[in-house]
Amino acid sequence: MLNPRADLAAPGANFAADADPAAPGPAGIIRLVRAIPIRWRILSIAALNSAVVLVLAGLIWSGAGGSEFGLGGRVRRVRESDQILALLESETSRLQNLIHRYIISQA
Repeated sequence: MLNPRADLAAPGANFAADADPAAPGPAGIIRLVRAIPIRWRILSIAALNSAVVLVLAGLIWSGAGGSEFGLGGRVRRVRESDQILALLESETSRLQNLIHRYIISQA
């Protein structure tokens, strides 16, 4: 039987469909992959994507952990400094009020 693609290819071209499945190189791998049903290929790609997502989520979670240098520690330090600045602002306002009262009472 003649290969319908033979007239379109260059002389001596080797198609993956014509290659030996045990042959080394990309032709054998392509033949092996094509032997797997499409449903299983799609399922395996979805499983691989899910595994990559879980690994990346784990890396992000561990990087944002509760260590002092992680995201949790940084957020805690920002909150503490925000509280200190709010306290400083209220004390500054109170001190300005007392100075203003003193200046008015001296006049």
